[in-house]
Amino acid sequence: MGDQSCFRLIAKKTEHFLLQHPAVMDAAVFPGESPGLAGVTLVLQPGISWSSELERDLTFWIKNTVGIDLPPPVVLNGKLPRTASGKISRYLTECARQPGINPILQ
Repeated sequence: MGDQSCFRLIAKKTEHFLLQHPAVMDAAVFPGESPGLAGVTLVLQPGISWSSELERDLTFWIKNTVGIDLPPPVVLNGKLPRTASGKISRYLTECARQPGINPILQ
């Protein structure tokens, strides 16, 4: 049980530092089963395009602030799905990461 909360803490900390990066408007980070992250979903600031240079910059940013490797992120256009209370809907965000799955957004 302690390991699970540790992985969630790493994901939360990674999310916090990603949001401090000037190119990132919103981020959702999913904890993995082992040390590290299962997935990262990003929404970039308007006018910023995804590139290999930006991927290297974000990977370096997280490696130096959190101390872990950043898995290849999924970049969404627009915004992350949120619940009525304003929290990121992890379920809908995870569905958006997988091709061919289109959950009904209400």
